[in-house]
Amino acid sequence: MATITSEILIGHSNDLSGGIIPTHILLLSEGSKPVWILKDLDILEDHTHGSNTIRWIPTTDNVLEDALLMISIYVLRDKDLVENASKYFRSFSDNIIELSRDISIENLKELYRMCRRLQYDYKLILSCFTGSSLEKKLNIIKLYSMDIEVCKASYNRSYNPFGDKVVINGNL
Repeated sequence: MATITSEILIGHSNDLSGGIIPTHILLLSEGSKPVWILKDLDILEDHTHGSNTIRWIPTTDNVLEDALLMISIYVLRDKDLVENASKYFRSFSDNIIELSRDISIENLKELYRMCRRLQYDYKLILSCFTGSSLEKKLNIIKLYSMDIEVCKASYNRSYNPFGDKVVINGNL
């Protein structure tokens, strides 16, 4: 069964007190194949956000960069990036896109390059849960300019049914 192994909160920095004012959440579901799930957050309950859920099945090698591209297209809505993406994708308006099938690798790489050049005026908080495939892909963030906090598991307590005991890793 697929489980959520990472999440990215997307929003605006609060320069005075840190944290984030989130507008969207991107969840990585990993199982037989990974899926990024993008949802609007209406935390202020102003009902101005649509309720569409967009899903991308990422490429094997660029799971995190696929997420950053998804954010730039659907949340930031960079005009040039959206224009090129709509030309490159076979079915850009679909709510589920499989990157290895719906766009050529050359065009996808071009979109990555465009995305890296953007000047970002937003913040991400990326949380990697135990077992997430993103943990080994985090260095790609250095190529981007957005504000970001990365949170990795530092403490984990779980019941192991095979040993009939609680296992603790890390410190608080």
